[in-house]
Amino acid sequence: MCAQPVYTTFDAPGAGTTSGAGTFATNINGGGTIVGYTTGMSDSGSFVRDPDGTFTSFNPPGATAGSTAAAINNAGDVAGNYYNGDHIGASCARRMAP
Repeated sequence: MCAQPVYTTFDAPGAGTTSGAGTFATNINGGGTIVGYTTGMSDSGSFVRDPDGTFTSFNPPGATAGSTAAAINNAGDVAGNYYNGDHIGASCARRMAP
């Protein structure tokens, strides 16, 4: 018999609470670290949520109109997208220190 899945709900600190705003998880690695993005807050952008529940919010340099962390590998490297003040998108990666 298969075990029942375990669901964990969470909200990033400061995430918006209005319609269409909030915390959006996009990927999880083998160690349980989750990446995603938030909307509807003054510093909306990407986040990393560690398995212990610790959040790290970030926007890459030049991301004046927000960012989206889309993927994380088992080393903790994050890939995603960001947008400048003209809402022109670009890809980015955040390498974690060894």
